[in-house]
Amino acid sequence: FRPDAAPSAAVAALEPLDRFMLHRTSQFVRAAQDSYASYHFRGVYSELMRFVANDVSALYSTASKDRLYCANPSGESRLACQVVLWEVLQALTLVAAPILCYTAEEIHRFACQEVAPFASLTVPAEEAFSVFQCRAPEPHASWELDERTGAWWEQLFALRVVANRMIGELKSASQVKTSEQLAL
Repeated sequence: FRPDAAPSAAVAALEPLDRFMLHRTSQFVRAAQDSYASYHFRGVYSELMRFVANDVSALYSTASKDRLYCANPSGESRLACQVVLWEVLQALTLVAAPILCYTAEEIHRFACQEVAPFASLTVPAEEAFSVFQCRAPEPHASWELDERTGAWWEQLFALRVVANRMIGELKSASQVKTSEQLAL
């Protein structure tokens, strides 16, 4: 995957979940900025943990893994997913850099060597050697969902929480072994 070579068609092929993930990424960056501005570093850490655990891991990675592993390697859907993950990686790394310096440097170095330079570099890519040569991440207004769409997604995830709770109860009562045995 080369983000600079991703066709514009792949970006245009973003699925609703991809757009929601970009929306959540923008919200994450904004919340982290607010915490940094008020010197509330624990708030940055909390936002990082919440974003990674809830949005990236439990939601996006789970829902998009089939596209990453099974879809046509040059297919638009897979490339769109990779574009979103690249944006998420950049945001996570740059938000984490002030409080997780060494980890952010390792991620940045690997990403620059194996994938591509970060888009926010302040020096030419061939001169880049540190994550701290990147501008701080900015929320993208173009990634924000309108209020109605955002509310729809929030309702969907509230239903997901209820469904997961009910599935957990059924598993605890040994009525089912796996969630794949169920249909909603």
